[in-house]
Amino acid sequence: MGPAPRGPLDTCSAEPFRGDPRLGPADLPLLGEVGRQLRPWWRTGPYQPAQFLDLFWDPASRSWRYPPQDGFVLRTDATPQKAPTDLRPGQEIDRYGAEGGRFLAPDDTPYARRAIPPSNLVGVPAAACDYHEYRVLRPFTVWGGPIAPWFGQPGGGVQYQLDGSLIPGAPARVDVTWLLAHGYLARVR
Repeated sequence: MGPAPRGPLDTCSAEPFRGDPRLGPADLPLLGEVGRQLRPWWRTGPYQPAQFLDLFWDPASRSWRYPPQDGFVLRTDATPQKAPTDLRPGQEIDRYGAEGGRFLAPDDTPYARRAIPPSNLVGVPAAACDYHEYRVLRPFTVWGGPIAPWFGQPGGGVQYQLDGSLIPGAPARVDVTWLLAHGYLARVR
């Protein structure tokens, strides 16, 4: 008897890899938008899973150890390479993770270039891989800049960090949910 058939080729599984949701879904899509963005990507980079968790998971706070300066590439003086960046109507952007997050990227940025943890692929419903795509409806400004290597990934993509001080009339802490509620973004997927 041959191996058990794999699930759909364009969805994430609900079962976590090695039983640990921090390591993402056990089965990842091969096709579709997420499947394309996961090529090439190695779940824990060059590390074994236990070594990866030792390096990047903080058991005391029960959260990830994120890179300094919000994950932007650093200059030689340790300041982040970021600048105010205008997002324009019609532009498509996306993110992996809940809509309460404050980071986005240009649509179709490969997952490895985002340098985010594998757990960002875990969501409800599981099949969607916690991937969200948006279209800009109203112009707004974000911090934009190159992503530093982290989580065993090369980085090198561009990230957009939300900051209420860059959006007239916005509260200090702005997330994707706020942008959706105030007509700056519309869900594409």
